[in-house]
Amino acid sequence: MYFIITQNIIVIPKEEIPIKLQRDFSELSMMSKTDWEDGELQYFQYALSQILPYINSEGLSVLHEINKEMFQRIEKKSGHPLG
Repeated sequence: MYFIITQNIIVIPKEEIPIKLQRDFSELSMMSKTDWEDGELQYFQYALSQILPYINSEGLSVLHEINKEMFQRIEKKSGHPLG
């Protein structure tokens, strides 16, 4: 898996986004991002990034939280800080 980092937003290649999710956004939104599966983070990060020009400040906050969690997981796995 690779990531392209642009203005603190992680862009994941479309072919790496899981199509089938076990939990929908309404369920996930009630949970901490730390409890989300990697595929759920990737899917909703991609989806929100695609509609970025149209989302409100609440949606943008969710996207930032997702990106933050993804960065933290990458740093934890690699043992090196990204930012």
